[in-house]
Amino acid sequence: MKKLSILFAAIATVSIVACGPSKAEVEAKEKAKQDSLVSVARADSMAAAEKMAAELATAKADSLAMVVKAEEEAKAKEAETKGAHHAASKPKEATSGRPGATKEGAANSGTATRGGATKEK
Repeated sequence: MKKLSILFAAIATVSIVACGPSKAEVEAKEKAKQDSLVSVARADSMAAAEKMAAELATAKADSLAMVVKAEEEAKAKEAETKGAHHAASKPKEATSGRPGATKEGAANSGTATRGGATKEK
């Protein structure tokens, strides 16, 4: 009976060891796990790169829009300034307080033109 129980113990031990995964199966499973982790990391880095590219494109578009807006404002200001200089460069007719009176009329009338001085004929 002792021999029989030793034989059953040996068969049980062999069958338990035989039922488990082999060294090749364990290595294949570990390699599959590592490959899965690598593919997930690669997918994450690709997603991050795409997000960064989209943010860069948005920033570039915003920057370009700001430049265009600044140029338009500068052109508008320049046109406004030219309009002000153009209006300022036109000779204005001096009046002596009466509507329709010109500088020549004031000079001919003998009235004060500047600083109390009078022009005479």
